[in-house]
Amino acid sequence: MTGGVRGKGIAWLWAVSFVVFCLGIVGLFTISGHRHRPPALAAPTPSVAPGETVAAPANPASQPSAVAVAAARPAPSRTAANKATISTGATHAAPSSGTSRAAPAPLTPACQSNTSLEQSPNSNYTYLCTVGGRPVAWPDGNIKLYDSGLSPIQQAGLTAALPQWESAGHFTVTQVASPAEANLTVTNEPISNAEAGYASTSYECTASRCWYTHALVQLSSTATLVQTLWVSTVLHELGHVAGLNHVSRKGEVMYPYLDDTSPVVYSQGDMDGLQAEYQARSGSSSAGGAAMSLGVVGTAAVVHR
Repeated sequence: MTGGVRGKGIAWLWAVSFVVFCLGIVGLFTISGHRHRPPALAAPTPSVAPGETVAAPANPASQPSAVAVAAARPAPSRTAANKATISTGATHAAPSSGTSRAAPAPLTPACQSNTSLEQSPNSNYTYLCTVGGRPVAWPDGNIKLYDSGLSPIQQAGLTAALPQWESAGHFTVTQVASPAEANLTVTNEPISNAEAGYASTSYECTASRCWYTHALVQLSSTATLVQTLWVSTVLHELGHVAGLNHVSRKGEVMYPYLDDTSPVVYSQGDMDGLQAEYQARSGSSSAGGAAMSLGVVGTAAVVHR
């Protein structure tokens, strides 16, 4: 009896042990199936500047970690990108920020207009306009003349006076067909104050020099003069055109009054003045300087009553 019970107990114990063993094996396999390694995190795409490409490594196993890629290729900062743009676009040096200088002011000549006998110097000659003590002159001796409306006796006076003026003043006079072509115009006009003639001369100035540009001579349409006095009158007005002013010496053509004793040829003082104006032409070129001033100066030969 005892042996049978013991045999049954041992058999039961083996059965229980076998069941426990089997359950342990099943449990072990069941738990192992849920403990897999978590998947590796994908490396973040490195920051790449616009337009830049990064070649993939040939061997994936040698690809650096995400931290290494980010450190090796940092995204360019905004400041660095702006500098690159400025550097690329700058093909010329930047202009200076200094204040630009204003253009120098044009010269202002000292001119004497309508000088009376009392104001006229007692000298051989004097100038109509000066700059820094030097006479204003024509840029050259080329004169283009247009005359209109002269009476026959005035035309004869002009014809007689012109060769003297050309010779003494070193001018070359060419007759032109219209006032638009001329830099010297001679006309017949009514003039007040008992004047036989009147001359107005225009000038221009830059910051470095002044020069005469155009002249207008008006011969009185109301004065009654003999031809010799018209010659003297025209010589006087042409003297103004050349740049001479009045003097108080009666023997000179540039004396401001006209009478029966007025000279009909240039005197020595007149000749010296015309020669001085001629010598001043070398410094009267119209070239140089953008700033410009304009002016007109006029004087008259007066009939002495």
